[in-house]
Amino acid sequence: FVVRWLPEDGTSHESTSYHIFGLPHITFACMTMDLNMGTRYLHHPYFKNAPMFRAQNVAPGFKGVLPFGDSGGFGSYNNPIYAPIWMHGLSTEYAVIDQIRRENTGAFAYTWMAYAVYQENRPEMGSLDKVPTRVRFPDMDLAYLRDGWGANDRAAMFKCGPFGGYALNAFRDTHDFRYINIAHEDPDANSFTIWKGRALVAATDGYSRSKQSANHNTIIVNGKGQRAPGRSEGGVWTQPSNQNRTMKDMAYMTGWRDAGQIVFAEGEAAKSYLDSSLTRFRRSFIWNEGKYVLVFDDIRSANPADKTTWLLQSKAVNEINTTEGRYQLEASDASKLDFQLVSSSNFTAVLGDSPADHRGNSLGLKQLQASSTGRDVKFASVYAVWDGDLSVALDLADTDNGTITVTGEGFVDTWTWVASPDDHQPGNFVLSSTDGQTLDSVLDSADEYFEGLNYRSEDWMKSSWFGWLYSDPFPWVYSLKHGWTYLSGDSHTNYLWIDGAGWHLTNPHLYPWVFSYDQGTWVNSAL
Repeated sequence: FVVRWLPEDGTSHESTSYHIFGLPHITFACMTMDLNMGTRYLHHPYFKNAPMFRAQNVAPGFKGVLPFGDSGGFGSYNNPIYAPIWMHGLSTEYAVIDQIRRENTGAFAYTWMAYAVYQENRPEMGSLDKVPTRVRFPDMDLAYLRDGWGANDRAAMFKCGPFGGYALNAFRDTHDFRYINIAHEDPDANSFTIWKGRALVAATDGYSRSKQSANHNTIIVNGKGQRAPGRSEGGVWTQPSNQNRTMKDMAYMTGWRDAGQIVFAEGEAAKSYLDSSLTRFRRSFIWNEGKYVLVFDDIRSANPADKTTWLLQSKAVNEINTTEGRYQLEASDASKLDFQLVSSSNFTAVLGDSPADHRGNSLGLKQLQASSTGRDVKFASVYAVWDGDLSVALDLADTDNGTITVTGEGFVDTWTWVASPDDHQPGNFVLSSTDGQTLDSVLDSADEYFEGLNYRSEDWMKSSWFGWLYSDPFPWVYSLKHGWTYLSGDSHTNYLWIDGAGWHLTNPHLYPWVFSYDQGTWVNSAL
C-alpha cells in the first residue's frame, strides 16, 4: 500500500530534510521484504529517482542546500541513500552523493547503515560533469537549475506545485478526501531562490513556525497569501483542505522547456489565493545561462481594488536607483546580486522587514515589497546572476501582448510575449537577440513530447532519453529501439503503443523502465 503511493519522481513534498528522515525507513522495510519474501519493491521508480532528488537539492560547493519547506540541511541519516544508488547502478548520482559525504562527514554519521545496503550492483563512480544541471521533478512541479557544481557556480530553484504533490493528492482524491499530512510544507507556489557567491542571495524562510506566503519570493494580495480551502494561513503547521474538493488545481506548472542555454519554466497559482479575486498569477521564470535570469508576472483580478504586493528578500536589500527600480540583494560581502524591477502599472516600493522565521526566531531578512492596485498588473525583473550591467524594459501593446527587452554588455534581447489563452496552456515567449540567440518557448508537437532533444535533422531526431527516432507522421514515430510506436499523453506522462508489445507507460525520468499493461508490471525496455 505504501509503495503504491510513493511519488515516482523520488521526491519528498516536505523538503529533503524529511526525505533524509523518511527514505531510510521505507528503504529498509522494502529491502527486508525483497530479500526475504521475494517482492520487488525497491524496483519502484521512487527508489531509482530519489538519489537524483537528493543530488539536485545540494547547493554549489556541496556545503549547503537549496531549501524549501521545513528544510534543515543534510542531517546525519544519509547512508541508506546508497542502497538505491548501488541497486540501480546510478553512477552519476553516486558522484554527487559521495561528494556530499566527503564535504559533510557528519551527514553520514550512522556508519553501520553503509553495511546494510545492496553492494552486488555497486557501479563505478561517475563524473560530476555527467550529472544533469537542470531538472524538473513533476510530482511537485519543482525545478533546479545550475551552471555547475563548484563552490563559485550559480543555481536557482523554481517551485509551483500543489500542497502534497500530485501522488499524495491522487490518494486523497480517491479516498474520500481524507486527511493527508502536509505539515512541513510552505504556501510558496510560484516562488524562487537564487544561489550566488556561495550563499542564498534570493532567500526563503527556514523551519518556519508561521507558515505564510509573505515569507517567500512570491506575491501576497490584500496582505494575504496562499492557503488550502477551509484553512487559515500563518499557522505552525500547514493543513490540507478540510473540504471535499481537490487541491491539485491550486498551483501547477503550465510550461517547461530545457533548450540548452535557456530554460523556460512557468507556473499558475491564482487559485491558491482564496482571500482575493485573483483570476491569474502566471509567473514565467527564464534562466538564460551566462547572461541573466528573467522573471515575468502576469497578474489579473476580477476586483479593481485588489492590492498585489510583489516580494523579494535577502539578508540585505540595498537601493541603487529607486527611480529605475534598481536594487541589490546582499547575503555577504561576496554574495551580491543586482536586479531591476519594472511594471506595467505604477507601484509603491518599500524596503521592510521580512516575517520569515526559523523555529520561531526571526531570520532578520530584509524584503522589497512592491505594491500595485488594479485588475491587471505585470511585473518584469532581471537578475545579474552572472554579473554585468543589465536593464529591463516592459512595453505592452495590450493586456495579452507585449515585449520585454533585456539589455546587457554586448547584447539586446527582445522577448515578444503572448499571454496564455486559458488557465493551463503556457504563454508564448519568442526571443530575438542582437547576438544571434533565438528561442520560441512553444514547441511543435514532436519537440514538446520528447523534451531533452539533443539533435534534430528534419524529421530525424535524437532524444536524450528515448534515443533515435523518425517523427513523421507524428504521433506515429519510428524508433530504432522499439520500431513503430504510437505516442499519447505529454512530455511528463508518456503512453507508448509499441507494435507487437501493446501499451506502456513511462516518462523521461523513468525510462528505460516502462509499465507494461499487458504484463501488469514494470519492465526494463533496455534488456
